[in-house]
Amino acid sequence: MARRRKRGSGSFTRRADGLYVGQVSLGVRADGSRDRRSFSSKVRGDVEFWLRETTRAHDRGDEARAARLTVGAWLDDWLAMVGPTVRPTTARNYRIHVEKWIAPVIGSEHLLRLTAADVRRVPAAVVAAGKAPRTAQSVLVTLRMALAAGVRDGRLERNVADGVKAPRVPYRSVTPTTIEQAQAILAAFDEQRLGPLVTVAMGTGLRLGELLALRWADVTGGRIRVVGALRPMPRRDGAGYRLEWTEPKTARSIRTLEPGRFVLDALEAQRRWQAQHVVSEYVFTTKAGGWQDPRNVTKAFQARLRAAGLPVMRFHDLRHAYATLSLASGVPLRVVQEALGHTSIALTAAVYAHVLPQLQREAGERLDAALRAR
Repeated sequence: MARRRKRGSGSFTRRADGLYVGQVSLGVRADGSRDRRSFSSKVRGDVEFWLRETTRAHDRGDEARAARLTVGAWLDDWLAMVGPTVRPTTARNYRIHVEKWIAPVIGSEHLLRLTAADVRRVPAAVVAAGKAPRTAQSVLVTLRMALAAGVRDGRLERNVADGVKAPRVPYRSVTPTTIEQAQAILAAFDEQRLGPLVTVAMGTGLRLGELLALRWADVTGGRIRVVGALRPMPRRDGAGYRLEWTEPKTARSIRTLEPGRFVLDALEAQRRWQAQHVVSEYVFTTKAGGWQDPRNVTKAFQARLRAAGLPVMRFHDLRHAYATLSLASGVPLRVVQEALGHTSIALTAAVYAHVLPQLQREAGERLDAALRAR
């Protein structure tokens, strides 16, 4: 026997073809006609959700607004709310996701009638457009956040995007760097303008933005204090970018390193160069003493690799080189994690999992040799 629904909460039926149908009466319109709404779906939970949301909105007295509110309108409201609370680049990414991918697909859907099937159409459209699965994943995260805000705001009872899975992102392993490869890269930048920067990157694992934000006041007593990063920020008029010194996103990113002698020698070489050419509080600057654009650094770095006949890599790969060389040399995983500024040791282990088996074998061999010698 079907359970009787609460009076005023609408009716719920299942048709012979398997389709679930919900109906709710919202009273009498100004012209005297009865205002009755209906919604159907193959998914029972979607219909029950629509019934609850529609009657709840009507009981709150804002049914008229709720009935008209589309996903696109809510996304516009959400962008206005979240914009002042996040970094400008983050707000810009949210807006791109909404305007380019989400709104064109489901923007015209009624917010209260949105289903998981509708949400799945969004990442599918991103992949169909030839974008990487990681892009589809990021767009889905943005939509999920916007709907979660709707739940907190009382406009939705549940987030229909919570159970939607993004396309699987293929695993991309980090290619380990050998000592010989590292030596070849450093040799290619001997006596080059980027030489000290490349050496410090290879010897510390710092991100490019962190290196370009490094000040001489942060380099004292053989230690490097990482307290900020240089990031490209969108201009207010939307035309291009500007560089801005920013604080790290997390407390873990603020850290102190004790690099090897070859790193300190590279910093000293950079100090001597600056003493002859420019005065600046920052370590790695342009010839005029200003901030270097990370994009220009990457282009110059790759151009030099080509000229030296070496495989072209991203500047960020120097960070991976530091990690893989350190782990292969026996540096504890916890030390590498702290140097990289990773939020957890699990993240470091996941990124560099391919190096760990080699270390485990070497540790086993050392333990075996020690115990056999007793």
